[in-house]
Amino acid sequence: DFEFSPRDDGDSAKAKQREAITRYICDTADLEIKNSGNERRLGIKGSAVWKVCWNAEAEASGGKKGEVEVQNPRPE
Repeated sequence: DFEFSPRDDGDSAKAKQREAITRYICDTADLEIKNSGNERRLGIKGSAVWKVCWNAEAEASGGKKGEVEVQNPRPE
């Protein structure tokens, strides 16, 4: 688990926003499951890769367009 700390005095609200956004991305991208696959690859092949991108066509919460996608492709 993780927690974001404020960067400056009076930055606690922004830290909570960063933490909420990061948790949302981790949940929607199933990072807990993908991370176990990457940990196995790291142990076997000595390398693991994350691919983070913006999918403008994805349907986000609230009916808005756009979503951050996180994938764990196999390293070549």
